[in-house]
Amino acid sequence: LGWKSAPRKGFLARLTARDIDLDASAMLFAGKEPQDVVFFQHLTSDDGSVQHTGDNRVGGAGEGGDDESIVVDLRRVPAHVDQIIFTVN
Repeated sequence: LGWKSAPRKGFLARLTARDIDLDASAMLFAGKEPQDVVFFQHLTSDDGSVQHTGDNRVGGAGEGGDDESIVVDLRRVPAHVDQIIFTVN
């Protein structure tokens, strides 16, 4: 997930502009039952199959760079987990 802050224009731009903070997360489900959630305050799933690279609060890693990533090792995902839902907010 990569993003850049919106361009700031105008005389008062420095006073009124805000940084953009996007947060990625992954939710592991077995059927309709949540099993685990990985996000900026819980960086690794309990079984170690899903890892978040950490929170970037302002974005702008550069040309095509990732500001936040979630890495899934499908070989380590438990057999009872049948869904992984990714969100960005």
